[in-house]
Amino acid sequence: MRIGEAQDHLLALLREEGQEPGRLSPLPAWRAFSRFMHRPIEAVEDALLYEFGTYSFRGPRRFCLSFCRQADVDEGREPAFTAFLNEIEHRPEWPVITALQPVDSFVYQERVC
Repeated sequence: MRIGEAQDHLLALLREEGQEPGRLSPLPAWRAFSRFMHRPIEAVEDALLYEFGTYSFRGPRRFCLSFCRQADVDEGREPAFTAFLNEIEHRPEWPVITALQPVDSFVYQERVC
């Protein structure tokens, strides 16, 4: 996949999981994102930023869950990356995350520098 195709590819994977960008459920969204991370982007090395916490970035304090694919123009991928992706949904925060309904969700792609 080319970097310019990444967002459309992720959106297609989300639709396969029955997800829409404005109404994402955490676990199906994560599973689509994990499949997205397994698809290489031509001529880049990429990484995953997985974070959660309570923040007030855009209004009242809310719990936020974020998956971010970060691409860097380089080549290669460590085998440990696949193991890391497979372990995320087994982390201890997921029972709490999946017990609640999101109030907002979105998908976007920033321009690569």
